[in-house]
Amino acid sequence: MPFKRPADGLESSDDSDYQPKKKQPKSKGSGRRRRAPKLPTPVYSAKVTSLAENASARNAASTAGIDEHIIARIKKCLDHANHPNTPEAEAKAALHIASKLMGQYNVTQAEILGHLPEYERGTYAGQSTVFIERTDGDRTKVVRFNAYQEDVAHAMTVFFDCKVYFTGILRHNKLVKGEVTFYGLADNTVGAAMASETAINLVEKWCMKNKGGDRKSYVLG
Repeated sequence: MPFKRPADGLESSDDSDYQPKKKQPKSKGSGRRRRAPKLPTPVYSAKVTSLAENASARNAASTAGIDEHIIARIKKCLDHANHPNTPEAEAKAALHIASKLMGQYNVTQAEILGHLPEYERGTYAGQSTVFIERTDGDRTKVVRFNAYQEDVAHAMTVFFDCKVYFTGILRHNKLVKGEVTFYGLADNTVGAAMASETAINLVEKWCMKNKGGDRKSYVLG
């Protein structure tokens, strides 16, 4: 095989002597990791403000000092609200009267129903309430029920087999708090209220990740 003279300034080398250069590891930058962008605070938040008391879960407290006529009237209202043939509007009114009387005489539903047989207590109606209000606490601004909030509440009535109605607290003719009230069997309303609080707050948080019109379309599904 003919000999080839190497170019000037270069030395010939055998292939067996060749060693590839090792890649130097890239030095890690000393910079800190970028923090995730801080999301804006949701406009609204949901909070459970009252839960129906399950009479079977606690011992009956003494109702001494309360007129038997008052106790009988409260029981009658609860019976009427719990009856399957009672129209929805009448059931709401009966629960409202019962709640008003219990508040007036500082007595709970558990105390009223404590004298009933165990098997009857769990069949009585109750109601649990969730407030929807502004996170900034500004009561000069109106609170608006969003469509998805009502959809969430109605979905919970299916999951927990209860019913719901919407009211609010007005101040200077402005709605400053929205009320979502679940009514039906006491335990069912408790589950519906707590699940609604969680779902609404999560949706309010998640939608903050989107900007502009996408943020609104997110909560509309």
